[in-house]
Amino acid sequence: MSTKEIRISRCSLPCLLLSLTLAGELLYIAHLHKRIDGMEASDRSLAAKTESREKALQKELDTTRRQIESLEGILEKRLRANISLKAEPDAPLKPFPVHYKESEMITVKRDDRAQEAQRLQEDLERELEKIFAEQRGDQNLYTHPTGTQQLVCDLAKEELDKKYVWGAEGPLTYDCSGFTHAIFQKLGIEIPRVSKAQAQKGEYVGKEALQMGDLLFFDTSKEQKGINHVGIYLGNNRFIHASSAGKAVVITSLDTPFYAKHYKWARRLINTP
Repeated sequence: MSTKEIRISRCSLPCLLLSLTLAGELLYIAHLHKRIDGMEASDRSLAAKTESREKALQKELDTTRRQIESLEGILEKRLRANISLKAEPDAPLKPFPVHYKESEMITVKRDDRAQEAQRLQEDLERELEKIFAEQRGDQNLYTHPTGTQQLVCDLAKEELDKKYVWGAEGPLTYDCSGFTHAIFQKLGIEIPRVSKAQAQKGEYVGKEALQMGDLLFFDTSKEQKGINHVGIYLGNNRFIHASSAGKAVVITSLDTPFYAKHYKWARRLINTP
């Protein structure tokens, strides 16, 4: 090989390497452009879905507002027809029976109308809770053989007297939603872990139509912040729950003043043929 040919060969090698490097860079740039195009398409799709969801939510909100306005109109008519919201003057002081000291006296107020107003207000709140509960729920029911509702209750009773521990999911200790989550999980029914999310699953059930196995929801907070307690209905106006007050899994009557006052609504997850 001549000196000239060697010199040309030595010059061609760096050029070849440079060409290969540039080709690789161009391929990488093309790949990046493709990824960017894919991301932009994904963003457009997400934006379209978001817009569609916003429209659906706005439609639900408008429906809820109309229902609230309708209920408020009904309440106002009933208030005008039946009661006066003006405060009644205090009646004269009346002493207790003679075996009480003279200083132990009370003011007797004629508050029948005020009580009626309060009752109507509570009726309105229950109707609103029902509307919101129906709209929040996913309405999904799990179809199981006849007797499954009784099985839920039997499984729950097997855990009676086990200790309450906040955040526990069993099998030796539970908190309220950990208890309900574990019982339904045994039947292959997956529900959210916390009571507030569980309260949005299944079908809304009125208090007068409760069945065994229904989930009962309560707001036991003084500030009425929202659902924070759940139990399982056993029938005969009783329910089983992991109680922080009782510090165990216990059975309680729905007529208990505390739970009667703080009861919100019920959900049904099991549909038997």
